[in-house]
Amino acid sequence: KANEFKDVVSLSNSGANGISISDSTALKLGKVSTEGNLQVSAVGVSQDASGIKAAGNTTISAGNASLILDAASNDFGGSVSLSNSGSNAVTLVDASALALGASNLGSGAVNIKAAGAITQTEVLKVAGATTFDAGSNSITLTRANEFGGETKLIGSTAEINAATALKLNLATTGAAKVTGTDVAISGSTAELNLTTTGAVTQTAALKVAGASTLKVGGAMDLSQAENDFAGAVTVDGGTGTLRSANSLNVTVNNGQTLTFQAGKDLQLAGKAANLTTISGTTSKFGVVDVSGTMTMTTGGELSLLTGGALNVPSLVFNLPLTQDIGTQLLPFLIPSSTKVTFNSAHNGFIQIPASARTDFAVDPRVGCIRVNNGGCVNGNASISGAIAA
Repeated sequence: KANEFKDVVSLSNSGANGISISDSTALKLGKVSTEGNLQVSAVGVSQDASGIKAAGNTTISAGNASLILDAASNDFGGSVSLSNSGSNAVTLVDASALALGASNLGSGAVNIKAAGAITQTEVLKVAGATTFDAGSNSITLTRANEFGGETKLIGSTAEINAATALKLNLATTGAAKVTGTDVAISGSTAELNLTTTGAVTQTAALKVAGASTLKVGGAMDLSQAENDFAGAVTVDGGTGTLRSANSLNVTVNNGQTLTFQAGKDLQLAGKAANLTTISGTTSKFGVVDVSGTMTMTTGGELSLLTGGALNVPSLVFNLPLTQDIGTQLLPFLIPSSTKVTFNSAHNGFIQIPASARTDFAVDPRVGCIRVNNGGCVNGNASISGAIAA
């Protein structure tokens, strides 16, 4: 006959011997102590405040019911494997470091909390929303995990890998490393290293205090106005938009069609197929190589950094109608463009190579654009760089 324990069950043994218990109904554990492995199987598992101490590996199966092991004194010395199904909650608390074993959990909310580092020895499969809380300690979940709901990481440094789409909320005081297919990311972290084979999106703001490295295999949509990338950002590949509420310093490697928007100053260098930049105040550029069109919209001065150059076939400038570009003594260098469009600006001093011929299109609202110190360019004009100064 199957076991049916009506009251709280406490278990203990000595030596390197395991404990195994099953219940055909819900099981509530009292004080449990073993130097060996612990196996628990029931239709619902909970505990009182006495706590579990298991030196070996622990396996808990709760069937189609909840699994709640929330005693603050729990101490699992080996790996802990959990399973349940349905929309039933799971809570696990460990007073020290926690290593998660192979786990397969249903669509209920999952809360994992440890007073030490959280790691794993086998794959985690969780259908519902999950929170991993390591306090001031690290989280390392680098297996081919599957998370169906939002996954929140609370800790110092964190590393997570997902074999399927990942919806991630970061709350880490140290660096975070994220690897996955399609990733929707939000929250805050000290540094971010993100690698995807698919898209990068977000459901809420993302704030990174330090450097960010984004290796994007698909589309990128990090366009929320509240984002804040405070450190240098490197974007490798991808197509889409990245926005920061404050200043933004970006290096682009082999990008496709990308848009970068800063609420304040923007600084950018790198290589892309097509590029759009938007800044609330100044825009400064290093060496930029674009094979298609580059469109620059700035709320203030637009300039080149020392050694900077815009190697772009087609340039489009959108400056405030009160803002000049270049000066007579330090003209703005356009070394290789065959087409330059000024949609808005005040006045401009532009320099092109003597061997170049460039088509200019100047909006009537623009004051005076002088090329190689020649006369004002109005409307459409094809200009040779051989114009005398």
